[in-house]
Amino acid sequence: MVRINLLPPEIIEARNRRRRSLKIMSAVGVGILALGAVFAFLLVDSWGLKDELTDLEVERIALESEIREYEHYEEIQAEVDAKLEIANAAMGRMQYWPTVLTEIGTFIPQRVWLTDLALNYPHTNGEAEVGGSVLFRGLTYDHPQTAQWLKRLEGIEQLADARCRFSAETVHRDVQLVSFELNSKLHPGPEYDPMADRSDSR
Repeated sequence: MVRINLLPPEIIEARNRRRRSLKIMSAVGVGILALGAVFAFLLVDSWGLKDELTDLEVERIALESEIREYEHYEEIQAEVDAKLEIANAAMGRMQYWPTVLTEIGTFIPQRVWLTDLALNYPHTNGEAEVGGSVLFRGLTYDHPQTAQWLKRLEGIEQLADARCRFSAETVHRDVQLVSFELNSKLHPGPEYDPMADRSDSR
């Protein structure tokens, strides 16, 4: 069956233009609706961000107020630190002499006895100088005993670099003995701490 359109070409063209216009308007409408949805989403999201920003601002103000409350304690801590620094400079590093002397007495061999013990612990500007030392003079029966005593000095924590200055035969009260002289460096003691236990007096 053959259909013949008797409408004038002008009317047909007008209808085609209307169809194209409707399609374009539909596409534009869909685009506008999509943009509106995006805008609405962004608007709601921005409201949420504004609320979050407000909460953060309130939290910041509260933290700043709390920090100001602690500023006084920071000033007190600074004063305490300054006074401790002065005390450290004044007191310096000092040895616990009872501990040092007890250690020395514990490590002396049975066949060795001391005749002289000299401790040198100089200070400069409140701090112990490198070079504090202990001088040992004594008597024993033979040179191996001197070597044994020198070896034992290495076990004393406060001492270092123990050396024999001389070990020579001598006569003491008509008895043939060995006279010796040992020297050892003395480590600096701990820094002054006013909160430390003072039960071991210096």
